[in-house]
Amino acid sequence: MAPGNIFLFDFKKQRHGTHALDIVGNLDRDTFSPHGLSIWEDTRHITEENTFYFTNTYEFNFTLEVHLRLRLGSVGFYDGCRGRIVLRGRLVPNGINMSPDGKFIYLADLVDRFSVYARMSDNSLRLRQAVPVCSLVDNIDVDMETGDVWVTGHGDMHKLMKYVRPPHTSMSPSQVFRLTTCDGGSRVTDVEEVYYNDGRQFSGSSVAVRYRRLMLVGSVFTKLLLCHV
Repeated sequence: MAPGNIFLFDFKKQRHGTHALDIVGNLDRDTFSPHGLSIWEDTRHITEENTFYFTNTYEFNFTLEVHLRLRLGSVGFYDGCRGRIVLRGRLVPNGINMSPDGKFIYLADLVDRFSVYARMSDNSLRLRQAVPVCSLVDNIDVDMETGDVWVTGHGDMHKLMKYVRPPHTSMSPSQVFRLTTCDGGSRVTDVEEVYYNDGRQFSGSSVAVRYRRLMLVGSVFTKLLLCHV
């Protein structure tokens, strides 16, 4: 397996494509396997350094837990010194993100739903809203200006399972949804599908980020898609 890389894409210089960033420091490149997309703008800032939530997507076998709907996944929190589990019994939890003010946590259970949790003072989570999405919801990006939540999805579980098997050439339907929020991100009021493709143009949509009127969509294994929204 080739060593993992982090690539940079400049929305203002689209014709240049992507290029790998230099990675410095004490890092085991043989086991480095980054995943996802993040967008950086001058207006964004880190409010809590070295603390984060994370998902344990599956316990022992991804395919088995998906098909048998085994609720063995969990969500953890790292406080800068140690990690602990703050949510158990989730059905293949995957994407996780938070509202712009950090008061609410968004969680995507791959074969179940999109959920909004209130973040307690001890960083435990309390369910505020469960939102059905007609897809296998994957990763989450939050618009820091509007509070809208952008979620990718997979439209067909069986086709997704074929796609994830090497050489990753089977077609799998791709979707991107915009979830409109209100009350500081505490509640979703609308779910809108902004992109759908049966897999001929783009398969395995895993994460989407938006910059002005452009959207960049990443796939699980293969390529990137740039489109206007």
